[in-house]
Amino acid sequence: MRTAVKALLAPIQVTFLLLISSCWNAPALVGTSQIPDQEVYGYDGLPISADVPSFMPTHITGPNAGAKACPLCVYGNKPQVQIWVREEVVQTGIKWLQSWDAYCSGPQGEGVQPYLIVVPSKYTGLAASTRAILEKTKAKRVFITSVPSWSDAETSAIYGHSNRNRPNVRVYIAVNRRLFWRVDDPKLEEAGVLEAKVSEGKKFVLSHELTDAQITPLWEPGQRMVIEFQIVDADRPIAGVKVAAHQTDSEGRYNKAPWNRRLPRLETTAWTDQEGKIKFTTVKPGPYPSA
Repeated sequence: MRTAVKALLAPIQVTFLLLISSCWNAPALVGTSQIPDQEVYGYDGLPISADVPSFMPTHITGPNAGAKACPLCVYGNKPQVQIWVREEVVQTGIKWLQSWDAYCSGPQGEGVQPYLIVVPSKYTGLAASTRAILEKTKAKRVFITSVPSWSDAETSAIYGHSNRNRPNVRVYIAVNRRLFWRVDDPKLEEAGVLEAKVSEGKKFVLSHELTDAQITPLWEPGQRMVIEFQIVDADRPIAGVKVAAHQTDSEGRYNKAPWNRRLPRLETTAWTDQEGKIKFTTVKPGPYPSA
C-alpha cells in the first residue's frame, strides 16, 4: 500500500516526530526504542505539560465507592488535584484531604475536583485497618481511591511513579487533562501555594472537548503555529488514522530521561477526519540547547 502525507501549509522547518498508526499496514515512519514506553518519563513522575492519562483506581469513598472508575473521564477538562500518598503516612493524606475539602466548600473551589490516591505498603493491597480508617473519613467534595502498588503497570507506572523514587506525598494538578503543576512532599502550611496554582490553572480550562489536538498546552510560552496535513493512499483520503506528535518546546528543551537520550517534551495524539486531515496547534520549536 502506498501511503502519503500531504502538507496543507507552506513548507516550514520544524522539528517534529510523527507516529502514524491504524488498522492497516502503514510503513514505519520512525525507529522504535528498545526501552519500554513506560520508562520514557523516567522514575520521578510526569513532567509539566505531559498528558495526564486515564486510569482506573478503586474508589473507597465518594459517588463511585466500591467500584473502579476513571476520574479523568468523569471530570474532564476541569482542574483536578491528585494527591498520591503512601499508606505508611495515610494520616498525612487525610489531613490534605481535609484541607482540600475545606477549600472546595467555598466559592474559590467551584469547578475543582481533588481526590486522594492511596498506595499500599504491600502488593497484597491496603491493610484492613487502613481501609477502615479511610472508609470512616468524612468529606463533602473530596473522595478517596487506591491503586495496587507504587509501580503498578496500569495505574501508578503510567503516571511516572516507581519504586526507585517514592515520596510520601506527590501532588499533581491537571488542567485540560494536562499536567499544569506538581510537587513532591509539600508541607501542609504550603496549602495556599497549591490553591493559588489551582486558581491560576482555572483560566486555561476549555469549555469544550479537545477536538483539535494541542501539542502545546495554553500555558506554554512561545509563538503559536498550526500544523495541518492530510494522509492519503493512492490519492484517496484515509480516515481514523491515529497520529502521535512529539516536539521540543519553544526553547528546544527536552524532558529528562533515565538514560542518555533526548526526549521530546511536548506530545499529543489525534485522529484524521473523514477527509484524512489532521491539525495540531503548537508553538514554534526553538533551537536545540548546546548542553
